Amino acid sequence: MAKAMKTIRESLNYQPQCAEYFAANQALFNRVVAFYFEVLQAHEGVLDLSTKEALTALETLTHATEKTPSPILPLTEIAEGIPAMFRRAAINAALGSARSFSSSLKKWRTRKEKAQTKQGRKGAKKKAFRERPPVPPRRWNKSVPLYAGMWKERSGSSILLKVWTGTCWSWVKVRTLSRALPAGFEVGSPSLVRKGIQRWLHTPIG
Repeated sequence: MAKAMKTIRESLNYQPQCAEYFAANQALFNRVVAFYFEVLQAHEGVLDLSTKEALTALETLTHATEKTPSPILPLTEIAEGIPAMFRRAAINAALGSARSFSSSLKKWRTRKEKAQTKQGRKGAKKKAFRERPPVPPRRWNKSVPLYAGMWKERSGSSILLKVWTGTCWSWVKVRTLSRALPAGFEVGSPSLVRKGIQRWLHTPIG
């Protein structure tokens, strides 16, 4: 049985220029998510793998290493020097969206097939199947999960976040305006969430 989780939400206090950094960081994240979603549409078999296996397969297809110096679909076409944990957070977000879309598409195809089978029966009333198929996301607006290595020095009142500023990767210190994380809980990766013009830090605990 899955462990029950709840989320600690902390309002962030930061310098005005940080708002631009956070916007650039989120825009890049969603570009990377969209990139991996397209990779998954072109390599649907990856969706049949476990999450860990899919992560490895997608990195092999897109990330240059000593073993694969020339990946088939290089992520560097989107941006250079993307941190590994930022990339992996985007891959997991893309996997979730791709699996959801694939599931919706399979259900639609099943409904269509049943409708067409019914239409083909002798004496059945002719009723066209008019339900439109699901379509992939046209726009991406996901919050940015901060895996280990993308944040550090968290205290009861501040945290350092590694973000894309629009020109480089930089550590940004922000103040957290909330109660401290409760003791005795398992703490998950926080996410940088936009609410209106304000940014919040959402941390799952369980």
